[in-house]
Amino acid sequence: MKELESKGLLEGSERFPQSGPVKYFEYEKLLARVGEVTKMLKADWFIYHDVDEIRVSLWSNMNQKEAFTAQKL
Repeated sequence: MKELESKGLLEGSERFPQSGPVKYFEYEKLLARVGEVTKMLKADWFIYHDVDEIRVSLWSNMNQKEAFTAQKL
């Protein structure tokens, strides 16, 4: 993640919870943190992406980067 940030390909990232893994998943706390972060960012887009998710473009003629950066269709 730090390499992507240093290349300007990623705005930022963080571990949640910061202390590391917990015995039980705390989804409410996670969503509250996501809400806090979205309020701090000055961005047109905010994407919450979990480690086990796979993102694909909605359009077959565009890759994911093209789809996210495309002008209004």
